[in-house]
Amino acid sequence: MKIRSNYTKLFGAFSLTFLGDGLTLAAVPWLISTLTSDTLYASITMTALRLPWLLFSLPVGVLIDRYSRKHMLVGAGFTRMILLLALTLCIWGGWVSIPILALFMFGIGLSRVIFDSTVQTVIPQLIDESKLEKANGQFTAGQLITSDILGVALGGFIITLHIVFPFAIDAVTAVVALLFLISLKGNFYPGDTETTKKEVHPMKNWKREMWPGIQYVYHDRFLRGLAILSVTVTLMYSIILATQIFLYEMCFSWMLLHSVFSSPLQQSAAL
Repeated sequence: MKIRSNYTKLFGAFSLTFLGDGLTLAAVPWLISTLTSDTLYASITMTALRLPWLLFSLPVGVLIDRYSRKHMLVGAGFTRMILLLALTLCIWGGWVSIPILALFMFGIGLSRVIFDSTVQTVIPQLIDESKLEKANGQFTAGQLITSDILGVALGGFIITLHIVFPFAIDAVTAVVALLFLISLKGNFYPGDTETTKKEVHPMKNWKREMWPGIQYVYHDRFLRGLAILSVTVTLMYSIILATQIFLYEMCFSWMLLHSVFSSPLQQSAAL
């Protein structure tokens, strides 16, 4: 019962986070188009959302292998909630600008790096190895449906009501997701299962501990190629999105098409 309860809570938090993320991703380009007509500024803002993946993926991986994964999930969820609430207030009050929006996007992107990376390490601690493939499939399908399809399509419709609504709804989903994460039973330290505990040694030098991971990816032909492909696909997707910001005329129709055609690109990058 405990395992199933934790799995349900984690999946609920995951789905709500990605649903809200889809709404925000749909609204950010539209918001940028109301703030600037400069494609350089638009590109910088969208890059700020993805840049944390380049800068912090490996350091976050080291932290995940040393500290409570529940604490990292809660910390990431809390940070994301605060940032979304503050961004919603800035948009509602008319105080948002390109530099401010870029800072918010960077912070939200960093929280997503921590959240997404940590979730993938918690799932095996909740599910038997024989059911792990099914669980991973459920989480991948949940991401595709909530963010890439529902979130983006709904975001395109909600924007027509008011530009602040997608961000406000995302903030609400962040609050509910945080409550799910806080209610998880256990701390989920590295190596822990529902029945065993493993002693965790304190981190002494994160750069030294990160280096073997870099070497492993570099020397493995398949992983090296996959990393290059993922970077290339993500780069192309960001370039397309940045140029399309100024082509919005029919918000809902464009977002619906965007949700259909961008999903395969994002899924291939994720793989």
